[in-house]
Amino acid sequence: MAISLAFSLLAAIFQVTTVESIMVTVPPGARVDIPLSPGDGEVEVRRRTSRTTVEVRIDSIDPLGAFDNTMRAYVVWAVSPEGEFENLGELEIDGREAELDTATTLQRFGLLVTAEPYFNVPSPSSMVAFMSAPPTGNDVRFESQPVEVGRHDYSTATLPPQGGIDTRVTQARMAFRIAQLEGAEEFAGPRFRQARVAVDSMEELLRRQMDTEVLDAYVNDAIRLSVWAIESGREAQVRMHLETVTARAESAERDNERLQQEIPQLDVALAESIQRQGELRDSLQVSRAENREQELLRTEVERGLRTAESEIERLSDPWPPIVDALISAGARQTARGVQVTLTADRFEEDSVEFAEGTRELLARLAGIVTFDTVPRIRIDGHMSDSVPSSEAFTLSEERAAVVSNYLFDAGVPLERLRSEGFGISRPVAGIEDRSDPIHARVEIIITEP
Repeated sequence: MAISLAFSLLAAIFQVTTVESIMVTVPPGARVDIPLSPGDGEVEVRRRTSRTTVEVRIDSIDPLGAFDNTMRAYVVWAVSPEGEFENLGELEIDGREAELDTATTLQRFGLLVTAEPYFNVPSPSSMVAFMSAPPTGNDVRFESQPVEVGRHDYSTATLPPQGGIDTRVTQARMAFRIAQLEGAEEFAGPRFRQARVAVDSMEELLRRQMDTEVLDAYVNDAIRLSVWAIESGREAQVRMHLETVTARAESAERDNERLQQEIPQLDVALAESIQRQGELRDSLQVSRAENREQELLRTEVERGLRTAESEIERLSDPWPPIVDALISAGARQTARGVQVTLTADRFEEDSVEFAEGTRELLARLAGIVTFDTVPRIRIDGHMSDSVPSSEAFTLSEERAAVVSNYLFDAGVPLERLRSEGFGISRPVAGIEDRSDPIHARVEIIITEP
């Protein structure tokens, strides 16, 4: 399903790296010169009332392509003692020289310069070009502190060669490309569409060779709206993940409560068994002849204890009862999971319409899998050569989809369903006649939650 793919993508974009940042405390009214490491660069900072001015000057800076062909801007960051980052702006590059005049409200901070795909990213990448070094002068307090960078890896967001296109235009294109890759169209649809309109407008003005002053406004809108879509999509995916985890936790809590309710009954049975064991022990004192019977009864009690323990263990795992119910309903255990096969006669000929009895079978199946903890269900459609190859794939896909829709309507959550058609590409093993109706089937594979 698209949701599971999006979660896989979300997990893949995290690539955290730890770097050591020099934290400098700027005295009020004072000027502090902070060297940049490595290379020839320096930052002049001054504390003025409630803000600190920052003037960055770099004499020799590598082209952005030295890091990665996805990087289109050098961004200066202030990092607080709590490890929070403030984007101070983009370096203006002239040949090998670079500079930026900016400000921050922080008085104690470290500095980083990173290569980024666009100028207003919310957190630094792992492509660190410069870091603040210990400041000159003995009267300035500083300390080293580890900070984490590289929360997002943009290495897959490549663009074709851009030629002599303005850097801000390529940043806008890169920001929109990242929004596409991170699923913003699915998870932040309205904002993604706004970004697409802004990018299309920018491209149209670029084709018409519009004046730079006019084009810049559209470029900035394209970047801003793309970033908005990226952040909204990320927030939606994290929120969805949290909702899924919460639902699972609540389900586990309900299972635990049910088990706790059943434990007193088992305790009663255990107490009765212990009482019976005591009675048998008393009987042993009456007659040595009854010793064998006493031992047999003790064995029975111990078996009862083991049975009670096994029952407790069984009640804590909802999957075996689901499997038993499915097998009783006609499913079979396979290497892929518990499988129910809908043969060709379960559908009207060359149609997605169910034949008589198919809905009853699916209703029974839905009643089993939605009883407690919902398992994962994969639905694969297959066809035989009796249907033209140009139609086989579509028919197999539609049959799988109609089964998935029925189960969804019957109460199976959409995120637990996945359907796919394979046409004639996966015949039944051992049956050489590809036109045999046995190949035309829908396989429902149910796996453990």
